[in-house]
Parts: sequence; structure tokens; C-alpha cells
Amino acid sequence: MLAEDKVDFKGFTQGKIIGGRWKVIGKLGEGAMGAVYKVLDKNRRNFYAAMKVEDDLFEGGVLKLEVHVLQQLQKMKGTVKLYDSGRRQNYCFMVITLCDKDLMTLKREHGGAFSELTILRLAISTLFAIKQVHEIGYVHRDVKPSNCMIGKYGRDRRMIYLIDFGMARSFVAKDKNGKLAIRKPRDGDQLFRGTPRYCSLNTHHRKEQGRVDDLWCWFYTIIELHVGLPWRGLSDERKISTAKENCSPGNLLKGCPNEFGKIHDYLKTLKYEDRPDYYGLFSEIIGGRWKVIEKLGEGGMGAIYKVADRNRKNFFAAMKVENELSEGGVLKLEVHLLQKLQKMKGTMKLYDSGNRRRYCFMVMTLCDKDLMTLRREYGGRPFSESTTLRIAISTLHAIKQLHEIGYIHRDIKPGNFMIGKFGRDRRTVYLIDFGDFSGMVRSFVGRDEKGSLAIKKPRSGNQLFRGTPRYCSLNTHYGKEQARMFLFLLKTNEFLKICYGQGRVDDLWCWLHTVIELRTVLPWWHLTNEREIMVAKENCSPQVLLEVLYRIDPNFTKLVPVFFKQTALQTCPTEFFKIRQYLETLKYEDRPDYHGLFSECAAGLKRVNGSFLDPYEWEGPEEDVCTALSISESCKNGKPLSKAKLAIKIYPFASAAAFKQNILKL
Repeated sequence: MLAEDKVDFKGFTQGKIIGGRWKVIGKLGEGAMGAVYKVLDKNRRNFYAAMKVEDDLFEGGVLKLEVHVLQQLQKMKGTVKLYDSGRRQNYCFMVITLCDKDLMTLKREHGGAFSELTILRLAISTLFAIKQVHEIGYVHRDVKPSNCMIGKYGRDRRMIYLIDFGMARSFVAKDKNGKLAIRKPRDGDQLFRGTPRYCSLNTHHRKEQGRVDDLWCWFYTIIELHVGLPWRGLSDERKISTAKENCSPGNLLKGCPNEFGKIHDYLKTLKYEDRPDYYGLFSEIIGGRWKVIEKLGEGGMGAIYKVADRNRKNFFAAMKVENELSEGGVLKLEVHLLQKLQKMKGTMKLYDSGNRRRYCFMVMTLCDKDLMTLRREYGGRPFSESTTLRIAISTLHAIKQLHEIGYIHRDIKPGNFMIGKFGRDRRTVYLIDFGDFSGMVRSFVGRDEKGSLAIKKPRSGNQLFRGTPRYCSLNTHYGKEQARMFLFLLKTNEFLKICYGQGRVDDLWCWLHTVIELRTVLPWWHLTNEREIMVAKENCSPQVLLEVLYRIDPNFTKLVPVFFKQTALQTCPTEFFKIRQYLETLKYEDRPDYHGLFSECAAGLKRVNGSFLDPYEWEGPEEDVCTALSISESCKNGKPLSKAKLAIKIYPFASAAAFKQNILKL
């Protein structure tokens, strides 16, 4: 290509359409090979992206390589998205995620150094980004602060994206048998690829770069962002290499978190072909005892991981990590509640917790799936009466345990109940989510004038809505709709029921609606508007609520509600009628009769000849969750226990005694 044929990027003026879809908004930057523009997608409203244009495709251009790497990365989470790419007669382009500023720019704008909290979070985010590139068989070869950028909008601003894959190279190839294998490092001195300040000593020595060399770049990047590198004043590549060789770990890591010393020692043990222990590195940053196995989920406040205990063989748990403790974080509250729940049977176990200034984590019971997911996997079909009644008892026990430490949940629903992961624990239902960012869980007890525990008076006035409209009580709706409640009470002359604060009874209304939905459907199942759901609940009779019948479509894919009674179809357990009538009598300050509620459910279970030893619908035929009791758990006379007594031995919530206890005395 002749020089006069090259594209004049000044011709890419504002409003120009490229690729028939992308409207140029403005130029973001320009380099020797091309330029980057902010563009608007004509096919999607208010959707912005970054377009990278290169004008020298045939004379050493690298955009083709970048497109290829990004195409491979599309299957990986947390990476730059490739929305479009193409080529024209004298240039090519690609459209990718629109990022904001790089980490070096942010450091300069933030006073020249990041705090330990920020550094630990950045270390995790950038390590994850590098791992994703390695997982597709490439090394980046130029990891540095300016190649790590934050997202542009919303939650994306907490994401760190690794960019600029122009130096990337594959480290895998097919062997003689056609299987993927690590490429042998090339002999002789290699061309220098990278940035001297951040590259590994291997790179200085002109050796082939592997995954470990990316991690040395990552390590130096994090140190530079925190305390600065000892050779940051040098620019000559050879002098920087000599400085690295002569730099002691103590001098390099002065002022860094203690965990960085272990990371440094570990990186020194790795060779070109070794696969780094990414989860081990993550574990060193988070906490030395727990080794991360995999990510289970992520939200706006943090993430949850499956972890293995290094001190106990084959012991797994769930680690919840929160990255913003002092600015609206809630993990501290959740840890506090779980600490109080440790003395209660059948609750989530808290194995560990810790914090670094504003950064914190906790390790707890590893659960499996929630009740709503289990029902969906059952084809959306209703659970049997036996299963519904057993779930009602176990979930009631979980709620009671929370109430006994003086707290209400305020968001009881199928999605917040999870079964255990292993063995007998798969028959235990755990109540979760005690630290929702919107402040769901709340104490209903306080101290009176004499210093004794007492029920808090309900807060007057219009309260913020707390809960999920489908399952919450009418009282919860009325806390939001103060004027509407007054009109409703005026019509029904029930002035004594005015109460806006949620109490234990409101948790139990959520519980009843939850177990009804597991058996059949709620009459307002099709509504999403909170006010419409409230009206539906006001106008819903016990018969409509508890005799909403269903039929299953021929493909067994969904439930079709039938709002009239047919003897051929089943309804909710009859015991639920009495439970609903009882809940209507309770006021904010009343202590519910948990034993009475249990007795109704237990009577229903007896009526259908059900047992806690029976399998649930979600259990496969190969599962044996009722493992044999040890000799110490058997009767003293050596005779086998009855089915009912055996169930109580295994599952404490199957006992009436568990519901008779009044621990709080309020």
C-alpha cells in the first residue's frame, strides 16, 4: 500500500456511518497504526461502543490478530465484548466495549497511589482478566496499568478490562496425536515484547514468554499502583533489568500487604510450561486458609465462591466477598446475624470471617439449589402434599430460629430457601440472604426503660417497601400505601389493625404464600405491579387462595390455573385453611404459636402417610441422603428406631420439641 493511499482519519468526522451501523460521535485517541472512536449503534437505542480503525492492514497491522483473540474471548466472562468487525479497501475496523480510563490515569488523578483495599480488589480483578486470556491459549505479553481499563457505565465501572492484544501469542498447539499441548519454547534470543518497567526477567533475557511472565507483569503492575516500583525512575531497558536482578524482596515489597510476599515466592517457582495456580493466588489475597475452587455467582456488592478448606480434607464451603463495606455494604450485618445463629440448630454455619479495613469476607455453609429452582427443574409441576408439608415444617423451623434471636427477615420467598449440598444436609432447608443491600433484615426487639428486652414499637407513618410483592403480607403493602390502607380499613371498619411496621407475623404470611406456591399457584401469579397485587390479595377469599387448582398442559411445560373446584384435581393441604385463619388473628407484637403451626403441618403429613425419610421429588434414584446411623445414635436396647423417631434423630426440625422452645421469651 502506498503512503498516499492511506486513510486520512480526519475524514472520520462526527456523524459518519461506518459498516452501515455505527455512527461516529467523536475521536477518543490516535496512534501510529490508526485511531479509536466513540460510536453509537443505530440499531440499539443509546448504545455506545468503541471503534478501533487501522489503516495499515498489510504492512504490519495487528487488528486482525486482535479480532481473532477477542472472538475467542467472547465465550469467557468479564472480558471485552466484540460487537462487530470488518475490512474495507484500505482499512479495517472492530467495535468493542466502550471503556473509561486506564489504571495509570486513575492513579494519577487519585493522588499517585491507591489504598491497600483498592489494591487488593484490583489484584483480584486483573488476575481474573489475565486468567481468561490464558484459558483460550494465549499470553498477553504486555500486561501493565495502561492496558487495564475500567468500564464506562453503571456496575461496569467496577469491572477491569484487559485491552490491547496486539502482542498476544498462542502458547498451545496440536501435538502429533492431534491433542492440544504446550508449545515448546523457541530456541535462541527472542525479540523483546512488552514494557521494560513491568516485564519479567525472562523477557529481559530474551526467553520465550509463558503464562508465568504475564503474572510477573501483573505482580509488578499491582506494586506500581500501590507503592511504586524501585526502578520507576529508570527508562533504559538494560538498567531496569539489572535493577530487578539486584532488588531484594524486602525492598520490592516494602509497604505492600503481607500476602504479596507469598505470591512473590510462588511466582519464582514457576517455569514456562507450568499452569499457574490462579485460585491459590486468589486465596492468598482473600485469606490463606481457603482455596477458591470456582465462582458461584456475582452481584453489585461482591461475589460468592466455592472454596476448599486447606486444613480439612475434602471440606467445601461458600465464601462471600464484599468490596464496599463502609459505603452501603451489608456483609458486616450478615456476619453479625450468623454469629448469633450459631447457637441455633438447623441454621447456616459461619466457618470464618475477616476484613481488611473496608474489605471483608465470610465463609459459610455451602448450599445447593433454592426451592424455586428445584420446582422449575421438576418441570414446573406442583410438589406432592407430602413434600409441601415437609417443606412447610422445615422452612417454618428456619424462620423460627431467626425470630428467636430477635430478627425478622422481611423477604421470605422460595428463592431465599436453599437445600444443603451433601448427604443428609440435602434434606435440610436453609434460610439465606440476611444482608440484602436494601436493608431487609431488621431487629424487632430493644431495651425498655428498665433495661429489659422488649418488643420495639412499630414505626409510625409511611414505611419504605421491604419484601417481594408476590409473597409479602398485606400489612407490608399498606406500609407503602398509607392512604390506600386508610380507605380500606374505613370500608371494613377494622381500625384496630392499623400497623405499618413488619413483625414476626409478616414473615409467616410470606411463608404461607411461599409454600402455597410450591403446591399450586398464587391467584396473583400473573401480576407484576405491586398495587395490583395488593388489590388482588385484598379481594382474595381463603377458598380462592387455597383452592386455586391447576391443570398441566400436554407438554408438561407449564401450569395452567383453573379457578373452580373439580374433585379430580388437588388443592393445598386442608391444614393450610386453619393456618391462614390463625395468621389473621395475629398482631405486630404477638409471638406466633410455632408449635401450633407445626402441629397442623404434622397432622397433614400423617394424613398423607408422609415421612421425612421419604425422598423428595428433586432427588434422583441413586441418592442415599439418609445414611445409616452410628451405634451411638441407635436405641440403648439395640432395637431399630421407628420411622418417626429415626426422622427426629436425623432432622431436629421434625420434632415437636423444637417448636415448643421459647428462647427469646417475647
